[in-house]
Amino acid sequence: MTSYIIRRILWLIPTLFFVTVINFLLVRWVPGSAVDVIEATLSQGGTVNIDRQAIIHMLGLDVPVHIQYIKWISGIVLHFDFGTSLIQGRPILDMIVERLPVTIELGLFSLIIGNAIAVPLGIITAARQDTMIDYVLRSISVALIAIPGFWLGTLVMIYPSVWWGWSPPVELIPFTKDPLGNLYMFIIPGVINGTMMSGMSMRLIRTQMLEVARQDYIRTAWAKGLDEKTVLLRHAVRNAFIPVLTMWGNSLGMIFGGVVIMEQIFCIPGMGLLMLQALNNRDYPLICGITLFMSIIVMFSNLITDISYTWLDPRVRFD
Repeated sequence: MTSYIIRRILWLIPTLFFVTVINFLLVRWVPGSAVDVIEATLSQGGTVNIDRQAIIHMLGLDVPVHIQYIKWISGIVLHFDFGTSLIQGRPILDMIVERLPVTIELGLFSLIIGNAIAVPLGIITAARQDTMIDYVLRSISVALIAIPGFWLGTLVMIYPSVWWGWSPPVELIPFTKDPLGNLYMFIIPGVINGTMMSGMSMRLIRTQMLEVARQDYIRTAWAKGLDEKTVLLRHAVRNAFIPVLTMWGNSLGMIFGGVVIMEQIFCIPGMGLLMLQALNNRDYPLICGITLFMSIIVMFSNLITDISYTWLDPRVRFD
């Protein structure tokens, strides 16, 4: 197991290298640049003449792209320095550390809500196959997969304010100052994001439970006279959850992608909103820094997911 973990961690190095190279090049192919944003801001509507070349030189964008990349990646590797935001002038690492807890809180809240819905309903619909409960829950899961989360979030943001004069809070309340107020801000976007995620999990859990239910050891458990609760929870669920665990590990990337939209709709100052602002401003170092952090989190979550297989199924061994 130890050698496997070391190999996986070592493989993260070339993977992250290719991620940073591709992202570094892609953001520079997007039309527009940070120079345009700064020039438009400083020119005050065209009333002030701005030396564009001076701005380019000040930002270090007048050197070849591969030189820019080498400077950026060497700063991270040697000094853990992610550079400075081109627009805000703040250290990127400080900006990420400031916003990351907000995104993690929203992501974990969404994951908890999604699993709290998907796991029991997925087990119930498998245990009651081809009954009215099964048909209803399967229809709900399909609807949850089909409904766009950003559409539902927009409806929740707009219509309650029009009909009842109420809207979700849009100002971040630190957890250390007011825990209940903090949770109140995250509960609506977290429920929406988690509910949208639960549809796919519910269907996968149902499929895996039905597949496991056909195995010989499950038939043996029924033949021994064990009750339904013991057969399902003790014998079937644990073996059915290996593919589900894989999906949970991979869904972390989807969570970060989903919270980008939710943070924009509900004005939550997390990594997603910071990424959108960086994209709008063509803030290249900030975009690359956020992408690198998210990539590291997703890759380590996949590693933890793989290691967890040995807990669910003792037959799984990594050499």
